[in-house]
Amino acid sequence: MYANAVAGPGWRVFWLKAVLACGLLSGFLLSPKLWLSSRIYPLSPITSVLPDVPTPLDWLWFGALLALLVGIAVTPQSRWLILVFVCLAGLLSLWDQSRWQPWFYHYLFMLSAFAFRFRFTRSIATSENDGARRGRHEAEDAQAILNAGRFIMAATYVWSGLQKCNVSFLTIVYPWLLEPFLPESVRRFAMPAGLVVPFLETGIGLGLLVPALRRLALLLVLAMHAALLYCLGPFGHAWNSIVWPWNLAMMALAGILFWRTQDVSFREIVWPGASAFRWLTLVLFGIMPGLSFLGHWDSYLSAALYSGNGIQAEINISEGVYERIPAGIQRYCSKRGERYDVDMIAWSIGELNVPPYPAQRIYRNIARSFCAAAKHPSDVVLVIHGRPHWWCGIRQAIREDCATLHGTAFDRSSRLE
Repeated sequence: MYANAVAGPGWRVFWLKAVLACGLLSGFLLSPKLWLSSRIYPLSPITSVLPDVPTPLDWLWFGALLALLVGIAVTPQSRWLILVFVCLAGLLSLWDQSRWQPWFYHYLFMLSAFAFRFRFTRSIATSENDGARRGRHEAEDAQAILNAGRFIMAATYVWSGLQKCNVSFLTIVYPWLLEPFLPESVRRFAMPAGLVVPFLETGIGLGLLVPALRRLALLLVLAMHAALLYCLGPFGHAWNSIVWPWNLAMMALAGILFWRTQDVSFREIVWPGASAFRWLTLVLFGIMPGLSFLGHWDSYLSAALYSGNGIQAEINISEGVYERIPAGIQRYCSKRGERYDVDMIAWSIGELNVPPYPAQRIYRNIARSFCAAAKHPSDVVLVIHGRPHWWCGIRQAIREDCATLHGTAFDRSSRLE
């Protein structure tokens, strides 16, 4: 089915798979240490009972993922390669939640549609009509794959726009995004346009679902990602290179999934029907991001990148702790008075080439890694700034030291001598 690039939806499925594989491959190659255990930046597994992944097993695991992606990209019939890759990549992500980057989450679920096409009901073919039924099922599977991808794309834009409905985006993120486009003298005149951005992006997502608006929405998608690529790319801020290929891939995916699809209805994209996998995508991409506004779902799984709507954190350490930590971490510390601030963003991007995963449990885990070098609980202080109030931008702060981070009295036996 996937090798047929001219009949029916075959060409869309073929190129969808190729773009997803290439997108993941580029993301992995740009962030190799993110997927390895042999590094300084702390791992944040989902549970402490998971055994360590030692070297060279981590390298072999990473190499297997790269090889699978190459095979997926060049092999027409690659369902089993995709199944193995999704299982291995998903399993590896359990050893470090920092790997749950938005691009990885997005790519992985869209690629999973190729492997997990299971249905709640499916008729049993007989010997007389086996071929006809198989052909119909293949066509249904192709449409299910495409519509799952279409829903994930549209839902991502809808939630991304809603996440930007806050004053922090308007006063901090949006002006920063404008810097490569406009000189400072005229930038202030463009500030009111920031009020339109959240509604425009949400409208793009909804427009992709409506046949009559799909062509306009597709053009806006291409323009938006081109602008973001210029802003973040080498001619703009030259920042967060891991998302450069993601913006290119989003442009390609939008064209593959929505170009000349006026015959695909709103209901076909949104309603999962008998597909169990599409019900899963409806829950994860259509419903769960709403819980992020209540603090019950991670912002990186809720299309909140560059929204100004996520939590922030800072780590402050004593001079004694600074002297005991590796030189690879000291380079990301700056002296303030008699203590040092740890720049977690610079550290994460410098070593892993991805921003730190913005979740309280991850920040606490990173802070705990410094407590081994502390003599007193106050030698390490973590301050977590919660989500900003959507109207005034005020963040509630939580301050924790080693005693609080460990949940018990500070254990001096665990410190470095």
